[in-house]
Amino acid sequence: MRILATVVLAVIASAPQAFAQSSELPRGLIGAFVMLSDGDPESRMRLGGEARPWVLAGELGVRLAPRFGIGAEAIDLGIATGETRGASFHSTGEQRERAVVGLMRVRVTGRERIAFDLVGGAGALFQRHTAETAPCFSGCAVSSPTAYSHRAPVLVAGADMPIRFGRRFSIAAIGRYYGLRRGDNTPDDPRQPIPWQFEHHSSARFGVGGSARVTW
Repeated sequence: MRILATVVLAVIASAPQAFAQSSELPRGLIGAFVMLSDGDPESRMRLGGEARPWVLAGELGVRLAPRFGIGAEAIDLGIATGETRGASFHSTGEQRERAVVGLMRVRVTGRERIAFDLVGGAGALFQRHTAETAPCFSGCAVSSPTAYSHRAPVLVAGADMPIRFGRRFSIAAIGRYYGLRRGDNTPDDPRQPIPWQFEHHSSARFGVGGSARVTW
């Protein structure tokens, strides 16, 4: 993960110096991307132990001025899971996160086929928590699950290095920082605990990866 992030960021950082001629954003784009990212399961539920290291997203954008555009991303931040066992119980948890963000895009520099863009924006984070607890006195049969949903702000900043292949297709090296402002959902009174599956904290995730785009 660190090696991949270093390589992608080095390439992105070198783009402005390597391609100093300005170019315009495409009139529009639609695409999808995948990124390798840390999963922060311990911030998504108190006993979270595993989370998918991939972020998947769809994207679209339109140009408002030669070097300025707006767009949106629909992001699947994956599922985090946790588990705990005792002599008389078996408890599991699952938390899924998705986000929808609006973005501003600025074309910093580039040539006809390769460029360097900065992006930033904000949106909404959608959390879905599920808890299951089974009494082991009856063989640990799964009990009826309980669920909790929560919405929170998310902030996004990043950079893209798109490379055009033909008139309608491009790929891009991308980097994204997500500030996930979940808030601190922990009990104020320890005598009134909430399920560990429903406890969460704010965190940040950084990812690097690639995008495939149709442009016009």
